[in-house]
Amino acid sequence: MPDPSNVPQPDHLTIRQRQQAFNYTIEELKMVITPMVVEGQETTSSMGTDTPLAVLSDRPQLLFKYFKQLFAQVTNPPIDPIREELVMSLTTSIGPKPNLMEEHPEACRRIRVKQPILTNAELQKIREIADPHFTSKTLKCSFGCRGT
Repeated sequence: MPDPSNVPQPDHLTIRQRQQAFNYTIEELKMVITPMVVEGQETTSSMGTDTPLAVLSDRPQLLFKYFKQLFAQVTNPPIDPIREELVMSLTTSIGPKPNLMEEHPEACRRIRVKQPILTNAELQKIREIADPHFTSKTLKCSFGCRGT
């Protein structure tokens, strides 16, 4: 279909009325909507809410609030290494786990990898380590399914 020749734009009063009808707060406009529109960024904020359910509130509520589902899914520790990089890491150590109660040089003999899934090239690097503390063996194994 061709583009329309004239697209009507709502005036300021209409926009304000719609924002109020759908409960947009100044905080939400500044902290959530503006970064998405201006910078194309996904906003980060808390997942919880401290407001009472509409049915339990002694303040006037909009009708849609009575049907709004309130929930938060929280994992501890966070499981999003991209957005939670300050508190989460995929870094993994390979090798014997040392006794945490004893401090000795052998406790440092571990291989540190950036993520637990290794490429064939990374596996080959580990196989070729010359240090006798890191000898490796390749085990042949396969997984298969038989038709029933």
